[in-house]
Amino acid sequence: MKLETKQGNPVKFRHRHPYLVGLTKLGIVVVSSATIFGLAYVRDATKEPINLTTKMLTTPTVTSVMYDNHGKEVWRNNVYSQRYVEYKDIPKEYATFLLDTEDAEFYQEEYGFNVKALLSAFKSWTLRKLGKYVPLRGGSTIEQQLIKLSTDGLNDRTIKRKIQEMETAYRLDKTYGKNKILELYVNKIELGENSIGAGTVAHTYYGQSLKEIAKDKSPKGLSKLAIIAGLGQAPSEYNLYDNPKKVEKRRKDVIQSAYDRGHLTKKQVKDILSVPVTEGLKERYWQNNELINSMINHNGFVTATLEELNEQGYNPYKQSMEIHTTLDSDKDSEVKKIMENDSAYQSEDASIGRVDLQQSASTIIDVKSGKVVAQFGGRKQKEALGLNRATQATRSSGSIIKPFLSYAPAIEYMGHGSGTVLDSSNYKYKGTNFVAGNYGGYQYGMVSMSKALRLSLNTPAIRELDDVVGSDRAKVMMKNLGMDVKESYGGSDALGLDVSTQQIANGMSTLANLGQYQKASHINFIITKSGKIEFNYPKTQAMHDSTAYILLAMMQGVTKEGGSAPEADIPEYVGYASKTGTVGYDDSDGVVRPEWVASDTWIGGTTKNYAIAIWTGYDSPNKQGNWIDKEDKAKTKLYLDLTKYFNNGLDVSGWEKPNTVRGSGESLFPTSLYEPVDTFKSLTGELEEKHNPISSPRIEGGKIDPNLESDWEKEKSKEKAQSVEEYINENKIYAGD
Repeated sequence: MKLETKQGNPVKFRHRHPYLVGLTKLGIVVVSSATIFGLAYVRDATKEPINLTTKMLTTPTVTSVMYDNHGKEVWRNNVYSQRYVEYKDIPKEYATFLLDTEDAEFYQEEYGFNVKALLSAFKSWTLRKLGKYVPLRGGSTIEQQLIKLSTDGLNDRTIKRKIQEMETAYRLDKTYGKNKILELYVNKIELGENSIGAGTVAHTYYGQSLKEIAKDKSPKGLSKLAIIAGLGQAPSEYNLYDNPKKVEKRRKDVIQSAYDRGHLTKKQVKDILSVPVTEGLKERYWQNNELINSMINHNGFVTATLEELNEQGYNPYKQSMEIHTTLDSDKDSEVKKIMENDSAYQSEDASIGRVDLQQSASTIIDVKSGKVVAQFGGRKQKEALGLNRATQATRSSGSIIKPFLSYAPAIEYMGHGSGTVLDSSNYKYKGTNFVAGNYGGYQYGMVSMSKALRLSLNTPAIRELDDVVGSDRAKVMMKNLGMDVKESYGGSDALGLDVSTQQIANGMSTLANLGQYQKASHINFIITKSGKIEFNYPKTQAMHDSTAYILLAMMQGVTKEGGSAPEADIPEYVGYASKTGTVGYDDSDGVVRPEWVASDTWIGGTTKNYAIAIWTGYDSPNKQGNWIDKEDKAKTKLYLDLTKYFNNGLDVSGWEKPNTVRGSGESLFPTSLYEPVDTFKSLTGELEEKHNPISSPRIEGGKIDPNLESDWEKEKSKEKAQSVEEYINENKIYAGD
């Protein structure tokens, strides 16, 4: 074990006997209780000591920093400058509350650990191992907690670790003494709101030092000290801004412990508990400094990055690390500027919507690298780590999902092409009375798939999904694209699925890469004490290049004259594929709305350079007045501004036609037909995709053999009609774009 003196020199221990006496006591009792532990185990465990230095004891346990792709700091886990409190300045009242709650025998413990408490902890651990539910008791002293906070042992509750902590606690106790250890702990403990140490959180919550708070001997001052003393058990749960009710309960526990030990009178208890827990609480204010502003300005990206780290099993709050991201701060700031522009959200009809409450989100992915370069989490963001609507607030997609859910599997697995003729008449779901139609009630007769997508017609997409593709093939495709959100898929899903802008942008980038999928990432690499860890997700072929190319060709017509979004056209962009989506109301909630309003609008697309997805809507879309015009121009203006900004000066030529595609113009078809592969294994790299032609009839020019019916079609007819109607009602779907 490496432990240093006050002068920084290694500590030498000449006599181990007192310490061994304590351990022996524990070993004897443990042996008598479980018959598997003893002195031999104790001695073996201590052969691997915990390395601990003065520096480790006196600095915040975890310091994680996030950088953009140019090395600029954009986030850290401990934002506030630590306000160190020396022992002489620790208020007696605060120390009393803290010790009564966490380690009442702190000054009486001879060895730095409490044998009785540890035995109680061992008993609860043993009973849980035997399948009996009992509360898991920690049994840790202040010394042991300090060791945990100074190392990576926060979640290690093994017997071996406990013994190692005990040895270190004994040496810590003899080296520093109780007063210094209390000082170190008070300044080390994590108390929430990015505050390390009691002195820091005192300023965070109350704008005062502990000493200043303690000068107020009234119940108000004692209430503040009791609150701070109770935060360490669960700082996030006991956040005074977010969970005052829980803090109130925790304060009561702290006060009760002090009363039980004779440190408070009944009157004091009554008076303290009568003080509102929010008494003297500062307005939640993020300091006006560069780092805080950066965290607010780049909130969407930072939040998504922390989510991704968590998904991959890394916790920057419990493990120190450098996080080197894919964020382009300059581009992200420009995205924020564009997305925050109020004029983009103004409706031509002044009665429609509330511009001040309207929200939006966007994700931009570098097609070549598969990395997220910018992400906007919401308008008028005022705090760091707030809601990131680009990833956390999935909303119904409307028709923007059609290329992926209906047409991609139809091309990939059924041999359809842009020239396949589809029926655009009204569609009655099998076994139901529900009839789906196109926006405005128009019927166009038989149309090509290209035209169906260009006009965003509903019924052809529904028919392709329900009557041709089927749920199983659709599910494979959605898994391949990282957008699988349901157990099974029916025709009504072609009108909308709950997805995020990141999922849509990821799908668009897959098309731009001619079918090659790579999970969107916000991280280049991280550096931990274990070394450098690269974040490079594997590339998989979500669909064949023929499928992707045909979809891109069809989507290029969306912004042309005769398409559903000609206002989004950029004539000089040859390689420019887009799709829109609109979600209306079914008015089943009883709210009276104009028939031309919508709850959500989407637009997304890609060039060879960047894939972009945008959502606009309201956080509470069912409230009166929280709606937008179905012909909403905001999404189009935002999309145009972002597309032009990111592609400025870059190659915007079209995609080269692969040799797996035949035909020309609006009559493109794949040259081969493929069965779906095991998606899970494909995505995890366990199985290479096999290009196996299936023995299905080729469908060209809209001609299909009516006598042929596949197994999935037979299964589809057995589905309950109620499920369709329930889905439609649940998701407020209307027959629109």
